[in-house]
Amino acid sequence: MQCQVGMWIRNVKLPEWGIGEVVETDGDKVRVVFAVVGEKNLNVRFATLEEMQCPADASSSRFKINVKQSVDVAELERLCRKFHDEFKDRRGNTDDGGMSLQVLSDIQKRGDLTRATAKRLFHWCHTGESYTQGVDLAQQICRVIYGRIPTRKELEADGFL
Repeated sequence: MQCQVGMWIRNVKLPEWGIGEVVETDGDKVRVVFAVVGEKNLNVRFATLEEMQCPADASSSRFKINVKQSVDVAELERLCRKFHDEFKDRRGNTDDGGMSLQVLSDIQKRGDLTRATAKRLFHWCHTGESYTQGVDLAQQICRVIYGRIPTRKELEADGFL
C-alpha cells in the first residue's frame, strides 16, 4: 500500500490499535499516530495496512492552533539551532535541546508538529524562571510557527500541560 501524509489507516493484523493517521512517510517507512497505542513506526512492506475514512471526531483530537501559512523556515532553523546549542547539555540525563531539532524536523517534513513535539515546545513556553533563556527561545519558536504563544488555559484544555 502506498501511504501519504494525512491518510487514515488500520493495521489489519493489529486492529486493537484502532485507526491512525499517517504523519510522515520515508520510502517504505511510515510514522502513524494510532488512536489507542499512539505513535508507531511501520514498514509498509511488512505491515498489512488498510485505508480508512477519516473519523468524524478527528479534528477534536488535534490541537486547535494552526501553523501559520508561511513559516519562516530560515528563522525557525536559526532559533532551533540556538536553543539546541544552549540546552543540549544542560541536564546530564536529558537532551533538552533535542526538542528544538524535532520541532525543526517536524516542520520541514510535515509542515506541522506532532502532538508529542508540540507538547514539549509548549511546556518550554510556560516553564519557570530557572530556564528564562529557554522560555524566551521557545516562545520565539512558537511565534514563528503559530504567530503567537498559546495560553496556559488553552494548553490545559487540550491536555498539553
